[in-house]
Order: sequence, then C-alpha cells, then structure tokens
Amino acid sequence: MEELSTLINRLEDIGASSGELYDTDVKEHMNEALVEIFIKENNKYRVPDSFGMFSKASDRSVLQAFTQFQFDLIKNNLNYKTKLDLLSPNGITSKNGQITECFFGEVSESSLSDKPKLTAYSWLQYEWVYYLFILAPGIIFLSITYIFFSSILHGLWYMPLFVLLIVASFIIGDTLWKFCVNYSLRKNEST
Repeated sequence: MEELSTLINRLEDIGASSGELYDTDVKEHMNEALVEIFIKENNKYRVPDSFGMFSKASDRSVLQAFTQFQFDLIKNNLNYKTKLDLLSPNGITSKNGQITECFFGEVSESSLSDKPKLTAYSWLQYEWVYYLFILAPGIIFLSITYIFFSSILHGLWYMPLFVLLIVASFIIGDTLWKFCVNYSLRKNEST
C-alpha cells in the first residue's frame, strides 16, 4: 500500500534528524493516530498538534506526515485483516528496511483495545440486505393475496392484481430500505 509506505518513509526521514521519534511516548501518540486513521477509518479524527517531539518543528513535520496520510486514504478499500497484515513485522517496511513496529509499536488484533465498532445498522451496506428488503414484502403480499383471493374468487382475472401487488411491494421495500439507511446515517452523525 503506497500511502502507508509513504508515511513510514516520511517518518523515517524525520527520525534521522530527530531521534525522539523512536521514543515510547511518541510511538504511543503515532500509534493512536494510525489506529484512528487507518484501522478504524475515523473520518472525524483530528490529528493532534503534538506527538511529544522535542521541538515544535519536528512535531509539525509528524503532523504534516499524518495529515497527508489521512488525506491520501480517502479512497481506501482495504479490509480490517489486510490492514493488520500490512502493519505486522512481515508487512510493509521503510526504504531502509525498518518495520512499522519501529514507528508505531505493536499494532495487532490483540494490542487494539477495541475493534472497529459496527453500528447497529452497518448491515445495511450489504447488497443482499437490499434485495431482502425488496423481496420480503412481495412474498408476504403474494402469500396473503393468494390465500385470500383464491378462496373467494376463481379464475385468472385477478392476476393483474398480483402484478400490481408485486410492484407495490418492491416500492414499499425500496422505501423501507432507504428509510433505514437514512436513519442509520443520521444516528451515526449524532454519535
């Protein structure tokens, strides 16, 4: 992943002139920023002004590196496991061969205090859920109307009613799905 390579190479360049970059305190600040930006994909996360570097110029350089990294990750589509693999000792290394652990400390499933939280409505992002929303009302409507009309009326003249109910059920299912997605987005923005 080019964005992560660029970040660790920039950090390595900063560390060449400011050795405190490899101190535990600085690593902890960088670890937090990396986890929020890269692992959790927290778009509301604000990169801190200070990472515990000895000079403001060094802090600014680290801040710029992480801000650029955050901007570069806008089109990130890696899954959680792939991200952790990239941060493992066998993952990405700097241009001089340093592993990510040199900059961020351990970033593994066991070191994360909490995994990315799925919202109550995160399942709405899957395509099969949309089709379920579309098909479920149709199946229910068809079952009810078939039972009701087949016992009262005989013949094929009520088939247009079936078609009308199928179309109506698709519209209802689509509207219900859109409502749930919008509700989920509003709920996520308020938290």
